[in-house]
Amino acid sequence: MVPADGRKQNVRNKKWKDIEKDDKIKEIIERRNIEKSSLRMNLRLFSEKDIKKQIIFQLEKGIKNLEKQVEEHKEKIKNPEKFYSDWNEVSIEIRRGRIKHWKNEISNFENSIYEIRKEIRRKNEK
Repeated sequence: MVPADGRKQNVRNKKWKDIEKDDKIKEIIERRNIEKSSLRMNLRLFSEKDIKKQIIFQLEKGIKNLEKQVEEHKEKIKNPEKFYSDWNEVSIEIRRGRIKHWKNEISNFENSIYEIRKEIRRKNEK
């Protein structure tokens, strides 16, 4: 590893001495994982801008996939221990954050389903 001043550092021999820093790093990593899944959702919404180009069969398949994800997220909210073995060990803030994230995703999925159904109705009227 080379710092900004160009000197080489030996990072292999460095060890964490502060347990709190280690916990903070774990929390940051978990937050980033949540942000990555949010990014995936945003990319999905971006890709749904082309729903006008899709045929009805493709739109219906998309609805089924979204409905499946809604059910999976509802199950995560009902029984988080089933999906996260460390659920009871993480802080209450992380648990609340995960639940909030799942609820937001459910809302996004349901909005997408609504938009796709609206497009199907529009195509059927033609």
